[in-house]
Amino acid sequence: LFMLSELQANNNFKDSLLFEISKSEVDSVKYKNYKKLILYLENNDLDEAIHIGEDAIAFFRKSNQPGFELGVRYLLPEVYFRAGQQKKVMECVEKSIQLAKSTKEYKELGSAYILMSNYLMRYTEKIDSSLLYLNKASEIVKKHDLKKLQANIQANTGYLYQSNNDYTTSISCYQKSAKLYMEVKDTISSIGSSI
Repeated sequence: LFMLSELQANNNFKDSLLFEISKSEVDSVKYKNYKKLILYLENNDLDEAIHIGEDAIAFFRKSNQPGFELGVRYLLPEVYFRAGQQKKVMECVEKSIQLAKSTKEYKELGSAYILMSNYLMRYTEKIDSSLLYLNKASEIVKKHDLKKLQANIQANTGYLYQSNNDYTTSISCYQKSAKLYMEVKDTISSIGSSI
């Protein structure tokens, strides 16, 4: 009986989000609900999460909303990964890179390079391939002064070196990451206090 009521609650949640997506005429609301649904389904039904994610990508491509399409593309690789679909993971991330380049969305391009680095490390465990993409991301974020993303790059670089048992370099990267995060935090605090 408990499993039946839990299943019913899951279906009700999914159906309510699908209803919200279908009735909304505002793309940002659709995006928010697609995102909730994919994250929810990732824990309950990977096949359905993939189906919904691919539908969302198609919708946002058709409505010419590359920012929302990129947002969905950042969620979907983890779903593919958990479903054991390595080829789909890499295709999705590569398409994110291409879309971010074509739309000149530099923050998203940096994020896509970081994502590619992470999955290359997961699949190949070759630090050189992963570092190549982190270096590409680093070039972009330095050029466009995206400190929060640079902090993320340093943290990911630290993880790569840690995985390769190079603890000295790893610690140095983590320290740089922490320093950058503190700079970003201070900037946000000073903006907030001046408002």
